[in-house]
Amino acid sequence: MKCEICSSTKTTKNRPCRPPWNLCNRCYKLSKKPNSNRRNRGRKKVDVPKRNEWRRMLQKAWNRDRGCFECKITHIKLNINDKDSPLYLNLDHSNPSKNNGGYMIVAAFVNEMKHKMNLNKFRKIVPLLRDVISNPPKTSSIKELEHSMKRW
Repeated sequence: MKCEICSSTKTTKNRPCRPPWNLCNRCYKLSKKPNSNRRNRGRKKVDVPKRNEWRRMLQKAWNRDRGCFECKITHIKLNINDKDSPLYLNLDHSNPSKNNGGYMIVAAFVNEMKHKMNLNKFRKIVPLLRDVISNPPKTSSIKELEHSMKRW
Protein backbone atom coordinates (compact mmCIF):
# COMPACT_ATOMS: atom_id res chain seq x y z
CA MET A 1 0.00 0.00 0.00
CA LYS A 2 1.14 3.53 -0.74
CA CYS A 3 1.12 6.45 1.66
CA GLU A 4 -1.73 8.78 0.70
CA ILE A 5 0.47 11.85 1.20
CA CYS A 6 3.92 10.99 -0.21
CA SER A 7 3.23 7.69 -2.04
CA SER A 8 5.96 5.90 -0.07
CA THR A 9 5.52 2.15 0.37
CA LYS A 10 7.89 2.10 3.35
CA THR A 11 6.10 0.92 6.54
CA THR A 12 2.74 2.19 5.34
CA LYS A 13 -0.33 1.07 7.25
CA ASN A 14 -3.91 2.06 7.79
CA ARG A 15 -3.81 4.62 10.60
CA PRO A 16 -6.48 5.13 13.26
CA CYS A 17 -7.96 8.37 12.01
CA ARG A 18 -11.30 9.43 10.63
CA PRO A 19 -11.60 8.79 7.78
CA PRO A 20 -8.78 6.22 7.79
CA TRP A 21 -5.72 7.13 5.74
CA ASN A 22 -2.84 4.89 4.67
CA LEU A 23 0.21 6.79 5.90
CA CYS A 24 3.92 6.12 6.27
CA ASN A 25 5.50 6.85 9.67
CA ARG A 26 6.87 10.25 8.52
CA CYS A 27 3.55 11.49 7.16
CA TYR A 28 1.57 10.09 10.10
CA LYS A 29 3.74 12.13 12.48
CA LEU A 30 3.22 15.30 10.39
CA SER A 31 -0.49 14.72 9.86
CA LYS A 32 -1.45 14.65 13.52
CA LYS A 33 -2.01 18.37 13.81
CA PRO A 34 -1.20 21.56 11.92
CA ASN A 35 1.71 23.56 13.22
CA SER A 36 1.81 27.31 12.73
CA ASN A 37 4.88 27.66 14.99
CA ARG A 38 3.75 31.19 15.86
CA ARG A 39 4.88 30.90 19.50
CA ASN A 40 1.86 33.02 20.51
CA ARG A 41 3.79 36.23 21.07
CA GLY A 42 0.85 38.22 22.32
CA ARG A 43 -1.09 37.59 19.12
CA LYS A 44 -4.67 36.54 18.93
CA LYS A 45 -5.34 32.88 18.41
CA VAL A 46 -5.43 31.92 14.74
CA ASP A 47 -7.62 29.32 13.11
CA VAL A 48 -5.96 26.18 11.82
CA PRO A 49 -7.32 23.80 9.20
CA LYS A 50 -9.24 20.67 10.10
CA ARG A 51 -7.17 17.48 10.11
CA ASN A 52 -8.32 16.24 6.67
CA GLU A 53 -7.70 19.68 5.15
CA TRP A 54 -4.23 19.64 6.75
CA ARG A 55 -3.51 16.25 5.17
CA ARG A 56 -4.58 17.55 1.76
CA MET A 57 -2.20 20.49 2.24
CA LEU A 58 0.61 18.06 3.03
CA GLN A 59 -0.23 16.19 -0.19
CA LYS A 60 0.08 19.46 -2.16
CA ALA A 61 3.37 20.36 -0.46
CA TRP A 62 4.93 16.99 -1.30
CA ASN A 63 7.16 17.18 -4.38
CA ARG A 64 7.28 13.67 -5.86
CA ASP A 65 10.20 14.46 -8.18
CA ARG A 66 12.42 15.73 -5.35
CA GLY A 67 11.04 13.39 -2.68
CA CYS A 68 10.47 16.13 -0.11
CA PHE A 69 7.99 18.62 1.27
CA GLU A 70 8.58 22.08 -0.18
CA CYS A 71 7.63 25.64 0.71
CA LYS A 72 4.71 26.84 -1.43
CA ILE A 73 6.28 30.31 -1.78
CA THR A 74 10.02 29.64 -2.22
CA HIS A 75 9.91 25.97 -3.36
CA ILE A 76 12.86 25.14 -1.08
CA LYS A 77 13.09 21.76 0.64
CA LEU A 78 11.54 21.87 4.11
CA ASN A 79 12.99 20.39 7.27
CA ILE A 80 10.42 18.19 9.00
CA ASN A 81 12.53 17.11 11.99
CA ASP A 82 14.13 20.19 13.61
CA LYS A 83 11.46 22.58 14.92
CA ASP A 84 14.15 25.25 15.49
CA SER A 85 15.29 25.20 11.86
CA PRO A 86 14.42 28.22 9.68
CA LEU A 87 13.41 25.62 7.07
CA TYR A 88 10.95 23.82 9.36
CA LEU A 89 7.54 23.07 7.83
CA ASN A 90 4.99 25.71 8.96
CA LEU A 91 1.36 26.55 8.42
CA ASP A 92 0.72 30.05 7.09
CA HIS A 93 -2.39 32.05 6.20
CA SER A 94 -2.14 33.65 2.77
CA ASN A 95 -4.27 36.51 4.14
CA PRO A 96 -3.61 36.67 7.91
CA SER A 97 -6.09 39.40 8.79
CA LYS A 98 -8.97 37.18 7.76
CA ASN A 99 -9.60 33.80 9.36
CA ASN A 100 -11.15 32.39 6.21
CA GLY A 101 -8.78 29.60 5.32
CA GLY A 102 -6.29 30.31 2.57
CA TYR A 103 -3.71 28.12 4.26
CA MET A 104 -0.39 27.04 2.79
CA ILE A 105 2.73 25.22 3.91
CA VAL A 106 5.84 27.39 4.04
CA ALA A 107 9.30 27.49 5.63
CA ALA A 108 9.42 28.93 9.16
CA PHE A 109 11.59 31.87 8.10
CA VAL A 110 9.12 32.78 5.32
CA ASN A 111 6.26 32.64 7.83
CA GLU A 112 8.16 34.95 10.18
CA MET A 113 9.10 37.39 7.39
CA LYS A 114 5.60 37.48 5.95
CA HIS A 115 4.04 37.91 9.40
CA LYS A 116 0.83 39.95 8.92
CA MET A 117 1.19 40.70 5.21
CA ASN A 118 -1.08 39.13 2.66
CA LEU A 119 0.64 37.09 -0.04
CA ASN A 120 0.44 39.79 -2.74
CA LYS A 121 1.99 42.41 -0.47
CA PHE A 122 4.75 40.00 0.55
CA ARG A 123 5.58 39.24 -3.09
CA LYS A 124 5.85 42.99 -3.73
CA ILE A 125 8.07 43.68 -0.68
CA VAL A 126 10.67 40.91 -1.22
CA PRO A 127 12.13 42.28 -4.51
CA LEU A 128 12.21 45.76 -2.97
CA LEU A 129 14.22 44.39 -0.05
CA ARG A 130 16.64 42.77 -2.50
CA ASP A 131 17.15 46.11 -4.24
CA VAL A 132 17.61 47.99 -0.97
CA ILE A 133 20.12 45.47 0.40
CA SER A 134 22.14 45.39 -2.83
CA ASN A 135 25.35 47.37 -3.26
CA PRO A 136 24.72 50.18 -4.09
CA PRO A 137 21.09 50.36 -2.99
CA LYS A 138 18.56 51.62 -5.51
CA THR A 139 17.12 54.92 -4.28
CA SER A 140 13.81 54.38 -6.06
CA SER A 141 13.38 51.01 -4.28
CA ILE A 142 14.15 52.58 -0.91
CA LYS A 143 11.40 55.16 -1.41
CA GLU A 144 8.92 52.57 -2.68
CA LEU A 145 9.72 50.24 0.25
CA GLU A 146 9.25 53.09 2.75
CA HIS A 147 5.92 53.95 1.15
CA SER A 148 4.75 50.31 1.12
CA MET A 149 5.70 49.72 4.73
CA LYS A 150 3.79 52.81 5.92
CA ARG A 151 0.58 51.22 4.67
CA TRP A 152 1.36 47.82 6.21
